[in-house]
Amino acid sequence: MSFSSDVRDELSFRLGSKNHCCAAELSALLSMCGNVMVSASDRVMIRFVTENRYAALKFDRLIRRMYHIRCEVRVRISRSGRSLMAVVVARHEDAVRILQDTGMLKKTAQAVGGQRTDVKEAEVQKAAAPEAEEQKGAALEAKVQETAVPESEEQKAAAPEAEAQKGAALEAEVLEAAAPEEEVPGSEAIFSAEEGLEDFTRSLLTRKCCQRAYLRGAFLAAGSISDPKKYYHLEITCSSKLRAELLQELTASFGLDGRIVERKGQYVVYIKEGGQIVDMLGVMEAPKSLMELENIRILREITGNINRQVNCETANLNKTVGAAVKQIEDIRYIQEQDGLEKLPEHLKEMAMVRLENPEMSLKDLGQQLDPPLSRAGVNHRLKNLSRIAEEIRERKGEDR
Repeated sequence: MSFSSDVRDELSFRLGSKNHCCAAELSALLSMCGNVMVSASDRVMIRFVTENRYAALKFDRLIRRMYHIRCEVRVRISRSGRSLMAVVVARHEDAVRILQDTGMLKKTAQAVGGQRTDVKEAEVQKAAAPEAEEQKGAALEAKVQETAVPESEEQKAAAPEAEAQKGAALEAEVLEAAAPEEEVPGSEAIFSAEEGLEDFTRSLLTRKCCQRAYLRGAFLAAGSISDPKKYYHLEITCSSKLRAELLQELTASFGLDGRIVERKGQYVVYIKEGGQIVDMLGVMEAPKSLMELENIRILREITGNINRQVNCETANLNKTVGAAVKQIEDIRYIQEQDGLEKLPEHLKEMAMVRLENPEMSLKDLGQQLDPPLSRAGVNHRLKNLSRIAEEIRERKGEDR
């Protein structure tokens, strides 16, 4: 698996110790992938539809943990080969309770009508639906509730083929209704990502533990992290700017520099600095992934330091070799044109030592002289030899 999948896998098993933390994480998951519908008969159903199996499993675990509800989990393969998971809370009372606890609906409302998060006590404007469509919605809900009730072993053994066909038909209906581009006839959505942020959702995030849980849920539903062996990048994709600004505000509360960029009509909250990504994993409570990323960062840092040192030493060596070749070339030219005997004694000694030790550094060359000379002194004498060679070339009219 990729590093991003490993992080999601670890986070999918991390459950908050308190119900308010679980509610905050559930709110983040619903806001990113939730599809909440109310039928013409005021029956609410929650569908959590995603391609991310870790998010779907976490949603199911949170529902089981908080409400002891058995959700319907369905999987199908799309034409493009991608798997689509749908976790369905079909019972009206359960769905309303979940939406209230996660800040999507008012707890003061007594019926579904008037529970829009952006309306105080007004009723929901329902589109008129034909009687046949209402019956279809009721039949679908009845099928879902029927499959949620465990059957006896005798019933299962008596009709295995009929049960398989029944389950396949229900799965097709549920997933068809859960597809983003389709709606259940005679029903309308009562939830959107922009609604509820100012009052209800923010009321869940007064505690630091809940803020951690919310960020964890948002990353599970719509986040990703690059392979840290290549580069550092963590991002969470939001459908609205308001949602992105909330995530940016939460990351800032933990001292993290989350930035927002618009990409293809969506808003992406991202972090690019390796140390801050480590801190983000700590905030989301993923210690295993945090330690793995830290080990990779340390290894990359050591490797980078070694490479820089090697490159520096290689550059210095190339510079030293190039200078030595030039010095020997000038000394030989003087030797061929005028002879080394005409040089002053100290320059003659320097020229002979350099010719005898073409690969030796200036410091080591100084130790070969009598008396020994410093590196700066050796460099000064070699520059004088190069100057003499240039004067001979100019005198003889040669173009180097």
